[in-house]
Amino acid sequence: MPNISLDAVAPLIRKMAREYPVATKRGLWSAALRAADPGGGGGGIMAQVIADTKPFPPVGVTGAYRASWGSEQTPDGARVFTDIPYAAFIEIGTRPHWLGWNTEAGRALRLWAARKFGVDDGERVAFFVRRKIAARGTAPRWVAQRATPIIGKAAIEEVLHEIEAAA
Repeated sequence: MPNISLDAVAPLIRKMAREYPVATKRGLWSAALRAADPGGGGGGIMAQVIADTKPFPPVGVTGAYRASWGSEQTPDGARVFTDIPYAAFIEIGTRPHWLGWNTEAGRALRLWAARKFGVDDGERVAFFVRRKIAARGTAPRWVAQRATPIIGKAAIEEVLHEIEAAA
């Protein structure tokens, strides 16, 4: 599959927007819907990119990160976003840091460890994960960065479809 950069897509979308403003906005909205999959079927572009993340998809036991992706219409078209506070840490990773044991992050880590490894108390497993994060930090997953060219291609397809329907 060819790579599509934002630098290459943006002028094409701008040209289409000048010539077919309504069709372009509808196409961008359709592409945003494809990206975020607000119906919750799990087949959206973001869900696929998250699932394809190697070596480990950033999917916790609750699936909150995957489910947090949404889309909304804007005056120019649409935007795809996530409202999870820790999304930036998944995207770009973190430096080594110590998780406070009685903080929200520490409690979430213990809950994750208990569910992930099927133990009653995830404290022992969480301690080792916490120590690894303190020594090495967390690796970046680049979910949004890897999804951007795929969403750009979907935007072009959807805009062209809307222009054909309008013609």
